Amino acid sequence: MDNGFDLVRDGSASAAIVVTTDEAGRAAGVLQDYVSQMSGATVPLSDAASIAVRFEIDEGLDEDGFLFSSSREGLTIGGGSGQGQLYGVYSLLEELGCRMWTENEIDVPSLSTVHIPALNEVHEPRVKFRVDYYSHAEDPGYREWHKLDSIDDSEWGMWVHTFERLLPADEHFDNHPEYYALVDGRRTSSQPELANPDVFALIVENLRKEMSRNKSAHYWSVSQNDNVSNSTSPESLAVQAQYGGASGEMIWFVNRVAEEFPDKTISTLAYQYTRQPPGGVVPLPNVNIVLCSIEALRHKPLVDDPLSADFCADVEGWGKLTSNILVWDYMIQFANLTSPFPNLRVLQPNLQYLVSKGVTGFFMQGNRDPYGEFSELRSYLTAKLLWDPDLDFEAELDGFLDGYYGPSGRVIRGYIDLMHDSLEASGEGLDIFGSPIGVAYLSPSLMAQYTELFDEAEALAEGVYVDRVRRVRMPLTYALIEQAKAAGSGPGGIYVQDGDSISVRPGVKEMGEGFVADLKRFGVPRVTEWAITPDEYMVDLRLRTEGEPYKALSFGKAVRFEDCSPDERYALDGPAALTDGVLGGITFRLGSWLGFNGQHVSAVVDLGAVVPVTSVSLGAHQDQINWIFHPSSVAFEGSVDGVHWIDLGSADASTEPRTGGFLREDFTVSVDADVRYVRAKAESILICPSWHVGAGQPAFMFVDELIVR
Repeated sequence: MDNGFDLVRDGSASAAIVVTTDEAGRAAGVLQDYVSQMSGATVPLSDAASIAVRFEIDEGLDEDGFLFSSSREGLTIGGGSGQGQLYGVYSLLEELGCRMWTENEIDVPSLSTVHIPALNEVHEPRVKFRVDYYSHAEDPGYREWHKLDSIDDSEWGMWVHTFERLLPADEHFDNHPEYYALVDGRRTSSQPELANPDVFALIVENLRKEMSRNKSAHYWSVSQNDNVSNSTSPESLAVQAQYGGASGEMIWFVNRVAEEFPDKTISTLAYQYTRQPPGGVVPLPNVNIVLCSIEALRHKPLVDDPLSADFCADVEGWGKLTSNILVWDYMIQFANLTSPFPNLRVLQPNLQYLVSKGVTGFFMQGNRDPYGEFSELRSYLTAKLLWDPDLDFEAELDGFLDGYYGPSGRVIRGYIDLMHDSLEASGEGLDIFGSPIGVAYLSPSLMAQYTELFDEAEALAEGVYVDRVRRVRMPLTYALIEQAKAAGSGPGGIYVQDGDSISVRPGVKEMGEGFVADLKRFGVPRVTEWAITPDEYMVDLRLRTEGEPYKALSFGKAVRFEDCSPDERYALDGPAALTDGVLGGITFRLGSWLGFNGQHVSAVVDLGAVVPVTSVSLGAHQDQINWIFHPSSVAFEGSVDGVHWIDLGSADASTEPRTGGFLREDFTVSVDADVRYVRAKAESILICPSWHVGAGQPAFMFVDELIVR
């Protein structure tokens, strides 16, 4: 029997909302507003009423916890000292059928009677610090509804990778190279020299200045830059030997900083070379560890994947040293944000495992920009899991799909299940730096089935659901386009070959144009994590569909390298990749890029006969965050016999050496010569420059099609 009461009956208020403290004012206002949206009635705010929703502070609850207590006089929402009362209201609204799917998409039912059921429950978060790093959660209203925290400067004065900010290389490196890491015998600006006492003094001084500018922030990160070039100086190695490795040196350093600021929490990273727990040193109570799972695969839960055993051991090792651990986990495929990534089945078991090992905070990294594969669903599910890792995941998944996609939800659930089942059956891993190329769960036969499912989903969609289904289909379209690019003139490729004739496959260009139009319509600023706007993506597609690399004299001709060889990770089919008609993609992981590490490149193509040549070109890729730089120049030579060579001209890089982002450049020269052989000689910078995070380390050069016309 329901012993609840009606807050609104037949369109008129039949009870009140009692507000007796300032803390309850905001929560009461939210409840009043949504009840008005549901029913059209304004429930009065009062300091006393016979039947009402009442608010109170309950000091026995977690600061974000809340409770519902029903009686004949109505419902009391008790809240902790933080956001508890407000969080209680949002949970009550969900009991009444309201849903906030995204920051701009909220379902509010129309009800002539708003009945408050009898509720006697206590809700407290299992996770104390909960960040769902999607653009949706940048909206304060979304964060409040879904009980999320943030890393804005009201709480976090500085957030990760802060050594460059605390010890700027532009200010100090030239005059004091000894402040910076010794890597392979050279001082580089990659990381500070932590064993140098002057470095400690400067970092503390600069941190104190930062704190004076933001007095409200409690958390301050003192943490490594985003690279793996830490110091191997004798002084650093001595500290590492004493405290159990690079992580020991880091904790030794950060502990000393924390002693200077006992009223603040000093956070640092356990990331890549500092991920393993140290020996001989324990983090101070006011030191927070941000432990990163970047190396882990996402095809199965951490505890079930032998390749994640080391990470699990590190989780448990850090747990023996401190209870102040925040895990930085990753939910997306960074290299291809708009690409299918079937990792939904690992979200809950991974959170449950980490919480069971004492982790009390999470930074769940999604896409900072609007959109990303299933961004609405991932953000919603992640928020729910961060509050309660043991919730009924299947029910929440189905609830979202049915509510957000309407009649298409069941079909989209079939798509999700088929892709996840296919991944599991394949036995392949799922890498956050992967691509849609050459993976079993995106095989041609499966892609055809996925396409049929989305055709069905679109046919079922009406009204508001039409755009939602079209938006969630975009990753499948992206995968189809990228697979066609990579296949060239092979099966399913962007080109179709009929005897000696090659042309662009019908429909490919139109598919790409439709995809780019959708990117713009739905406000997607970038296709990858760091770069590639919709317009740039279209330029890249037109380069393939209108540039006609398959009509070059060099297409399909034999190529050989001279005194160079590509890195085995980026070797593809060897030299033949330079004349296969497939251009390198928008990232170095897509298309037909060949990667050379710390080498110049010399490649010779045999045209098969002496022919008139009017132009020669070599494509190159730049992605400096991944240590890939354009050649400084490319020189071309020609020969009729492969022995005697003539100069055909050269082209210099048109971009500045310090230009970031993904940049393609085609090094092209006009020619008027009859030759059989063409040689391209690309000059690498060989070593990452002093201003780069990989300073002193070998630099990559990625090249693609050698086109002779």
